[in-house]
Amino acid sequence: MSSDPAGPSNSPTGQRPELLRVLGLGIAIAMVVGNTIGSGIFRKPGLIAADAGSFPLIIAGWIGGGLVCLLGALCFAELAAMLPRAGGMYNYLKEAYGKPVAFLYGWSEFFFGTPASCGALAIMILETLAVVFDVPLPLNELVLVIGSVLLIMFVALVNVRGAIWGGHVQGITTVIKAGMVGLIALSPFLLMLFGSSSLSWDNFTVPFDPALSTLPKETLEKLTVPKYTTLPAQMAAILLAVMWSYNGWDGVAPVAAEVRDPGRNIPRALFGGVGILILVYVGANVAYHGVLNMTELVDTPGRTAQTMLAKQMGVLGPGWSTISVTVLSIVIAISSFGAINSNLMQSPRVAYALGHDGVFFEKLGHVHANYRTPTIAICTQATMASLMVVGARISKRYVAALQNRDLFDILTDYVIFSASVFLVLSVIGVVILRYKHPEWHRPYRTWGYPVTPLLFVGFYVWFLPTAYGLESFSAHVAAILILLGLPAYFIYAAVKRTS
Repeated sequence: MSSDPAGPSNSPTGQRPELLRVLGLGIAIAMVVGNTIGSGIFRKPGLIAADAGSFPLIIAGWIGGGLVCLLGALCFAELAAMLPRAGGMYNYLKEAYGKPVAFLYGWSEFFFGTPASCGALAIMILETLAVVFDVPLPLNELVLVIGSVLLIMFVALVNVRGAIWGGHVQGITTVIKAGMVGLIALSPFLLMLFGSSSLSWDNFTVPFDPALSTLPKETLEKLTVPKYTTLPAQMAAILLAVMWSYNGWDGVAPVAAEVRDPGRNIPRALFGGVGILILVYVGANVAYHGVLNMTELVDTPGRTAQTMLAKQMGVLGPGWSTISVTVLSIVIAISSFGAINSNLMQSPRVAYALGHDGVFFEKLGHVHANYRTPTIAICTQATMASLMVVGARISKRYVAALQNRDLFDILTDYVIFSASVFLVLSVIGVVILRYKHPEWHRPYRTWGYPVTPLLFVGFYVWFLPTAYGLESFSAHVAAILILLGLPAYFIYAAVKRTS
């Protein structure tokens, strides 16, 4: 293994076209924020309310989840600044554990994790736009599948044309989505200055009341709030949704090879991006719970933001309520679109690293001579995302454990279990690489080391087994799909040796 952290795996051979360092600090921050703010902050709070039923516990989950991500960012800043290569975690895992473990990450991210994320986000976009255009809900699942595939292919085309194209899309959509979440957080307090706010301090303490619920009687009879009775189970259920909402905070790492001055800009992007996320997420949840009581939150799973804004702006008149919900629905669609875009910027760089290293199909490491993007990897990734949407629909029809759940939640739970495993291994890699390669240049060194990585790992040592008890089916699927990468790795290596 090379003693140079830039290493030969980051250098093109012969006349092979290189990826270009064209992304500045602004777009790097947009990669963190835009990759993370997708649909969770708009869709999950109502579901969290049903799981926990307590505002102090819920807000503790949002703050705690953000602090865990900040701990991870402190560790990733060292890794990404030291190894500014395309592929992000693939490189950290390769240097710490070897190519087989790194391949498992690439396999999981490229073939399952990102496709699941893209599929969930595409579904979110179509469901949200259905509200704007008054299409009856729920949408026919076949329509969802076809529409999702077309949307994913369009975003792939944008990213094929160049990293700067995808970067500009990311910057624009991030400003829109972060601005809207910030506006949601501030609106009750701004309107309070004019005596027109729907905020009620009692909402933070009043529990769910079935007598006030607008849910159908048969639904209400099956509903228990809080859903889980023990504190660990309640917190794990909250964090399962919260960590999906924060998922993607490491979004700048896979495109590190295209960030200018990575030793300075990547740590800044990670810290700044995660800080923005914590601020807007906690603020939005305070606003949700201040305007909507616990019963109203439980009654509107998947439409928390629209319901809150309609009630908040309704005090100004019915016209304001309609306009605000329409605008918010469009912004949610733009938000999810931006998250798909960032996924199709990042994950193909992981596949590019796999192909460039020769551990999987080398065509994935192809860079277009004119566009300077990994075009084959991008197109393959979009195809995998489309297949994931189709596969989720088929699974829902024929797998009994999934028949009472929607496609969005099926896909997001899988992503969390899969991503968590490799986040933990990467953070442990900070410690391993300090011992294996103390001579490597580290433009940034993890603040609070070794306590910081230990706290991060300790959280997941508690969280993953507890969450497994709540959603064991998704955890089993994640484990099986990850481990299927081992025979794929060794079979490909054997075929390559004999060819």
